[in-house]
Amino acid sequence: KYCLKIELNEDSYKKLMNMYFTQPDFSGNKDINLKLSEMTENFNQREIMILKEISKSKTNSQIADKMNLSKHTIKKYVSDIFKKLQVTNRIEAIKKAKSENLIDF
Repeated sequence: KYCLKIELNEDSYKKLMNMYFTQPDFSGNKDINLKLSEMTENFNQREIMILKEISKSKTNSQIADKMNLSKHTIKKYVSDIFKKLQVTNRIEAIKKAKSENLIDF
């Protein structure tokens, strides 16, 4: 597989991410809304902040510097986030976090 890495300004990045991720409408389904609220409650404020940084394509080092934490601590948070979301990589984490309304763009 080939992945082209390009630099995007923040506005272009947000537009691209909004095109990629769709916003589901769960307004009429109580069971799904309950699951969404349970999912949100499983994440603390710091994990949500880290998810937002991951969605901006930040590395663990960059997140650690911004939050004044060690890279090891960020790596542990990312691992915990992956487990909670039941994903194995950052792209899946962003997609699931977006679909569960944990983060927005």
